[in-house]
Amino acid sequence: MNFECFQTQLENQLQTKVKFDLQEVLYQPQSFGNGLLGYRINGKCYRLTYDGKERELRVDSSEHHEKYFGATWTELQTFEGLSNVQGIAALLTS
Repeated sequence: MNFECFQTQLENQLQTKVKFDLQEVLYQPQSFGNGLLGYRINGKCYRLTYDGKERELRVDSSEHHEKYFGATWTELQTFEGLSNVQGIAALLTS
């Protein structure tokens, strides 16, 4: 699965659970398929950074009510690949 398909599937999962605002999107198909997604969910910001070369997705979160740009990020979890869409959606909505 590429990063664009992952984004579509993740947002479909999120729409059934919570209201979210997309804050940032970056997809680099010529650079190993790297990508970055930023969301605001329930007053918290989340940043998902995919390293296509290492096939790792890192999920970071901010403190409540911080603005996305300038947020203090804390790593929540790292996933191998992009296949665990349900688990990632559950992490973002918990």
